[in-house]
Amino acid sequence: MNLRRFPGLAIVLAFYMCFTGQARADSWQHDVTTLLSTEFDTNPVMSPTYTGGVWRELFEPSYSLTGKFGEDELKSGLALQIARSSNATLSPFRESPTIFVDWLRQINAGEFGISSRYAEIATRDSGIDATGLVQVASTRTSRTLNGKLNQAVNERNSLSADVLFDDVSYQGGAYIDYATRSANMTHSYNWSELSTTFLRIYHADYVPKGLGSSTQLTSATLGLNWKTTDSLEGTLQLGQAKISDAGMATLGTASIQYTGQRNMLILNANREVSPSGIGGFVTVDHVIGNWNYDLNEGSKIGIDLEWRKNLFNTDIINRTFGAWLQQDLNPFWRLRTYYRYNILNGGLGDGATSNILGLNLVYTHTDF
Repeated sequence: MNLRRFPGLAIVLAFYMCFTGQARADSWQHDVTTLLSTEFDTNPVMSPTYTGGVWRELFEPSYSLTGKFGEDELKSGLALQIARSSNATLSPFRESPTIFVDWLRQINAGEFGISSRYAEIATRDSGIDATGLVQVASTRTSRTLNGKLNQAVNERNSLSADVLFDDVSYQGGAYIDYATRSANMTHSYNWSELSTTFLRIYHADYVPKGLGSSTQLTSATLGLNWKTTDSLEGTLQLGQAKISDAGMATLGTASIQYTGQRNMLILNANREVSPSGIGGFVTVDHVIGNWNYDLNEGSKIGIDLEWRKNLFNTDIINRTFGAWLQQDLNPFWRLRTYYRYNILNGGLGDGATSNILGLNLVYTHTDF
């Protein structure tokens, strides 16, 4: 199965349906967002020995179109990140596109959907692969095809299934191109309006390109979605995963969200096993915290904390502290000033730090 062909075919089909079906569509919705940003990064390559910095400018326009055709909903869109800097050696110029198509159909007591996505991103921004001294010019490209089915069995029981094909390639850096084929099935039981338990069975094949046999991951997870009031809710999960070439691993998630009249707090901690261009499945511990507070009707402040530990032969730990101030200029424009402090420990980048100070202007026009 050649995944490289699916996103292009799906995109062509989506735009054909959009432009030939406008006369019969029940409704159309357009959404436009544009971000303009300038920032100074004291250590863009996260090197323990480099003390210089660069200015970066980002222009990120995006557009999506949603059409409703009776029981069907078709959504397609595209985004582009254009990056420029004062030193292209340390922070390369980029034009990183994302294109997606989602089709969703309402069926009896459920829904069925297919989605396709093509995305390019700097490898150092891709999370699990951003380890050590990542080559600054390295790019991660993914082509994804996903199918999902959600079905209510009765008032309390429901089933859902997902199938995912993901083709990942890299340009630059010592990474391994790979493809994953995965599927999961989840049974949910509603104990009450405030609590739902679920059991999820998951299987994935990791296939490195041109480098021998595949690796299999099978996991089972038991979880609980809970809610005490309209302000407080969360999730608990615990499970076991078996990796064909690495034995057993424990999985888990604990998250909580509080929404007050003027503030919101989100805390999440989890251990997951994910495919990586480093080779095979990688275990990751991840903790995030986000808090924001409305100063008045048009302005708010926030704090973002993140801690990530990739469990390789040499563990690599990334920590980020961020703070921001946002001001709404009018219903369409908002201005945000932000600061981020990054720390990298382990791997080749032991002890590296960076400071980022930036300003962005965002235009958003939805549902027109």
